[in-house]
Amino acid sequence: MKAFVYKQVGKYGSGWFLLRMSLHEPVMPLNIESDTKGGIDLILTDLRPFFEGYKALKF
Repeated sequence: MKAFVYKQVGKYGSGWFLLRMSLHEPVMPLNIESDTKGGIDLILTDLRPFFEGYKALKF
């Protein structure tokens, strides 16, 4: 199984996201955490342009 983990300390606070393949379903869950209020929204704002490039994804 392959997964992508990115950790960041800065404008997101101490935050991270994990994108991985599900073991049982044909989905790729995206988990996001941040210790800063609004940090998750900032991470999503930065990730959205990347994911919008893949029209088959439901994001």
